[in-house]
Amino acid sequence: MIKITDISTSIPGLDTNQMMFMIFIVLVFAVIYLIVREFRLMKTVNKRLEMELDKQKLELIAEDMQGRRKGDLGLMLMTLDQLKEIKDVAEDVATLERDSLALETAVETRMRRLDSGMKLKEMGKMMEKITENESRIFKK
Repeated sequence: MIKITDISTSIPGLDTNQMMFMIFIVLVFAVIYLIVREFRLMKTVNKRLEMELDKQKLELIAEDMQGRRKGDLGLMLMTLDQLKEIKDVAEDVATLERDSLALETAVETRMRRLDSGMKLKEMGKMMEKITENESRIFKK
């Protein structure tokens, strides 16, 4: 069995402490390498699982589309009346959202106009006070 002291004495200018330090550094680099490699493997495994899931989703969509072409509802378990009702509700929601946005925009615009009017009135009063004070001070 080879001892560390034997190795360190066989390399000129290297004592036991330096040899231990070098071995420690090599071990630290090995551990860091293993940790980094494990993280990379985790990422690739997750990416592969995501790709497989996406592939399964695409296969289901393809099966559904083939069933619709045949006139069959395929994977969809809803009747045409139910689909029409869902579409009508979605249109109502879109209309309500549009009306709500229009009303919200109108309220915000009027609030800005009111704020600007108040500022203008306050600035007018301040200008009157400044003019009055200037005339009082500079008339003397």
